Amino acid sequence: SGTEPITYEWFSNATNSNVGGTSVGTGASYTPSTAVVGTTYYYVVATSASCGPATSNAVAVVVTDVEDPVVGIDQVECALDNIQTLTATATVEQGATLLWYSSIEALVPIQGLPTLSEIGTITYWAEAVSAEGCKSSRVPVTLTINDCSIALVKTVAPSDSGDDCVEAGDELTYTFVVTNQGNVTLTNVAIAEESFSGTGTFGAITFQSSSMNSAEGTLKPGESATYTATYEVTAADVEAGIVTNQAEAEGFFGQTRVSDLSGSTVDNDTRTEFELCQT
Repeated sequence: SGTEPITYEWFSNATNSNVGGTSVGTGASYTPSTAVVGTTYYYVVATSASCGPATSNAVAVVVTDVEDPVVGIDQVECALDNIQTLTATATVEQGATLLWYSSIEALVPIQGLPTLSEIGTITYWAEAVSAEGCKSSRVPVTLTINDCSIALVKTVAPSDSGDDCVEAGDELTYTFVVTNQGNVTLTNVAIAEESFSGTGTFGAITFQSSSMNSAEGTLKPGESATYTATYEVTAADVEAGIVTNQAEAEGFFGQTRVSDLSGSTVDNDTRTEFELCQT
């Protein structure tokens, strides 16, 4: 007496048939592979010593696939005065649901939209889920808002430091210090005079040096560059009693232009003034 042992052999088949299949495993249970999309049929042959083999009906296992989301491009922008909101975008196939995650390993999707509204960088991961519950691979989208800012400080002094009374024919030296106050490298940095009360010809603004040894026109984050220009005072300037002017610095991050009017410090746009001797 007792229970007679039974052996099991599992077969797969491309058609709905329980004969002519390919042996894929043994044991009382079998877990089909889901690596290949399509329909595969499985059946089992149970065998005992006294009763011989018994074959089950074929059972269909359908493996479906869901296409990965098609995500929008990574977005990189310079912060506006009233900071903007960037939103990641993606589309999924018809009938699928789009979910966003904060990382590729996150177990729970985010609530709300995948956005960024402060200076920094964030990556979201898009996942498509089919109506049958199949999940796609997660596809990343990165949002970045950079601090793109520049500041120009302008000062003036007699070229002859011992000259306490600047008159017609004397020379003034203007010094321009432009600083990258943001977190990205700026290119095509340049300075130009915006307004000038002098009646003579203002000299060319000439690059002198940079604090991090960048070439003229490039400023790394935190780097400053110094430029100078000279001006010869005229009799008409002396008659007016003062020379005033203001310059503008500009730079680019990609296609985005940033600029600043010159001031006495990085925090203001005060015009530069120099009083002349009137005798």
